[in-house]
Amino acid sequence: MAAQGDRGSVSNVREQIIGTWELVSAEEHMTDGSKRPFPIMGASGKGYLMYSADGYMFAAGMNPDRPAWKDGNKPTDTEKLRAIEGFFAYYGRYEIDEAKQLFLQCAFRRCQHFFGLLCRQHCSIAGLTHALLT
Repeated sequence: MAAQGDRGSVSNVREQIIGTWELVSAEEHMTDGSKRPFPIMGASGKGYLMYSADGYMFAAGMNPDRPAWKDGNKPTDTEKLRAIEGFFAYYGRYEIDEAKQLFLQCAFRRCQHFFGLLCRQHCSIAGLTHALLT
């Protein structure tokens, strides 16, 4: 257990995020102060975010409200495209710095232009809520 004075330390933040997190909401905060559902996942998105003790992470999410295929064994090209448009996944190594910024080195991401990029996210933990702010 962490002492009162080191609750915000890098090692303590790492200990707090290790494990599996279930997505409860995903929203974009607009410059005018309004919010909207994250476009890929829609208003009722489902997903998981996992952090391992050895510095790896994985995230996957989907829009469960995307249209079902008319024939589950033979989707049309449009149905295939809509299925992948409503899904995301990425994984890589992560680090946390003294400012509690989470750095992710993307090893794989659905969109090719993110391969190998260093992504920076602010990691905020309150109770049982883990917020990633980009």
